[in-house]
Amino acid sequence: AARAYRHRFNNAAGWTEVKFVVADFDALSNADFIGQVSIHLDKASSLAGHEQVLHLVDRSGNPVIGKNGLPATLTCAIQFHPLPEGRLSAVWRVHVLSAANLPSRDLSGSSDPWVSLYATGKEGSQAFCFQQRSSVLPRNLDPQWDEMFELPVARPGEQFLAEALEEAAPGLGAAASWLSESFSGLLGGGLSD
Repeated sequence: AARAYRHRFNNAAGWTEVKFVVADFDALSNADFIGQVSIHLDKASSLAGHEQVLHLVDRSGNPVIGKNGLPATLTCAIQFHPLPEGRLSAVWRVHVLSAANLPSRDLSGSSDPWVSLYATGKEGSQAFCFQQRSSVLPRNLDPQWDEMFELPVARPGEQFLAEALEEAAPGLGAAASWLSESFSGLLGGGLSD
């Protein structure tokens, strides 16, 4: 639990990639892989929240073809939102809208699809990975999830510590910042929370 919390809320460098994995839910066996697609996250372009239709590929990178013979797709919108002062500096909002033309993975000729999001990022030598899942939509080859996922970006530790100390005792935050800057080489990069 502590590792999951750390990976979700302590990533101050930000997230660099989101991988979407679409799978078919099975109650009596493991989920069946349907397809995947990765997208690079870039604050500068931020994708402005516009809908994107992404083509699903199999584990070998080949296009996934649906039951109807058309390429399987996932539609999403991603936007970067800076936040006001606080523990978090920003959040990526990932809106998973739908998928289309999925192949059938059940004996009934349909699928019970859901999506997993795997967000990854790196801060120094520390790698971060965070997973979230959508709901399962039974017997559907063109699911409409319309679900929003958030990927928080933490404020750098020493900045947050200085802000917290300043709030607790005026003047103490400035002293902590000065100490952090003065001894950053000795402390391996400054104070951390």
